[in-house]
Amino acid sequence: MRRCCSDNRDQLSHVVSKESLHGKIIERIFNGDSSKFRRDVDIALQGIPAKKTDRTIKPILQYPIGTTAIISNGPHRVFLVAMSRTDLTTAKASSTVPLLWDALKGALHSVRNFGNGAPISLPLIGNGRSSVNIEPQHLLRLIVLALVDFGRNAGLPNQINIIVPEACFDLLDIREIKRDWSKR
Repeated sequence: MRRCCSDNRDQLSHVVSKESLHGKIIERIFNGDSSKFRRDVDIALQGIPAKKTDRTIKPILQYPIGTTAIISNGPHRVFLVAMSRTDLTTAKASSTVPLLWDALKGALHSVRNFGNGAPISLPLIGNGRSSVNIEPQHLLRLIVLALVDFGRNAGLPNQINIIVPEACFDLLDIREIKRDWSKR
């Protein structure tokens, strides 16, 4: 059932950029219906402690970094992780390397507990609107380090795909990352 109205699309372009991963999930998985997206996320987060904020637009609840909402998408699951802080006035999201690290730990914990060992695809999070402000090469290293660190202690699926935006390919040296991890 596809339900979409101009108000939902206006909210998407006003607060959430259509070019962000958040916006692309709303566009592609929820057919642009940000209200359905919000309902599904709220249902997934039921029972998780949150703090009310003075934010004038929804959502008004703040969850700890690393909190992960798990949304069904046909036979797949989408793991949506809180990885940034939002300015209550401007609605601008921002993050840091320590926040991203905590977000990755929270997301990987949820993947281990609820992913049933299925392969996962992980985008190069932190590269877009969240303003982590590190080069894609270092961001990729950080994500790989988080995967290795978490995997050693808790176990992860046998197949993990890191999805890199096409615009980043010229900025990455995969051989350098391979050399770094081959030494270990």
